[in-house]
Amino acid sequence: MKSFGLSVLRIKVFFSAAAIGLLLAVGVPSVLQAMVNGAPVAENEFRDNYPWMLVVVNRLNGGICGGVLISPTWVLTAAHCTAINKFVVAGSSDRKQGREISITRAIRHPGHNRPAGQNDVGLLQLSEPLDLPVASLINGDQELAWLQQGAGGSILGWGRLPDRSLPDWLHRGLIRADIVGLGRPLNGTVVQLTSSVGPCHRDSGGPLLVSVDGDVVAGIISATDGNLCSNNGGTAYYTRVTKVIDFIRQHVDDLPQKGIAQ
Repeated sequence: MKSFGLSVLRIKVFFSAAAIGLLLAVGVPSVLQAMVNGAPVAENEFRDNYPWMLVVVNRLNGGICGGVLISPTWVLTAAHCTAINKFVVAGSSDRKQGREISITRAIRHPGHNRPAGQNDVGLLQLSEPLDLPVASLINGDQELAWLQQGAGGSILGWGRLPDRSLPDWLHRGLIRADIVGLGRPLNGTVVQLTSSVGPCHRDSGGPLLVSVDGDVVAGIISATDGNLCSNNGGTAYYTRVTKVIDFIRQHVDDLPQKGIAQ
């Protein structure tokens, strides 16, 4: 992301079978590793608004993803970011300054289909509980209100910038929704957007955050098509929280009640 200010984009959101056809037409999306056209998050802003945002780090190659603390011991992320040989960094906007916590268990959604871009969601169990606020997950009523009202939102990540550098500080990009269709629910978990602003390499697993009765996580960053990472436009895909909530509940028994998906 660029650091000189926040850009606002228009999102096209599809919840119909047409989105499946689009996925097949463009081929396999590339998994994300960056974010484009956002701004760094200061430490005080991080503590006040995003203390549940974590870095997920691969011990073998240093690769990173985003993660969302949804209970004291569970992290929500993308399925392709889910592995036991990782740890998380918590408590700071600076990914090199936070506290490292080991992972004892990694679970991928059983329906994860990477070529089709479906169910790209996973869970990481921490070796010890974190004494931090946890994120709230969107419910069905909140999701509908967000779409109907065209409510704004934001995406968060430590991904590469357009100049290919990897920032130390968390970055945020602003979005605005634009309803395209509310037909039958998509057979999978994809939310699609097209713009020159959005996630890119190493942003996978981070949240699509919307404001409906407070900030709630509506999606998990999954993949992109096109040249979104180089500022030339493209399409980003998000796993819808409301479509994978049963999987989350199956493993996380201490989800907060506020904002829990219905």
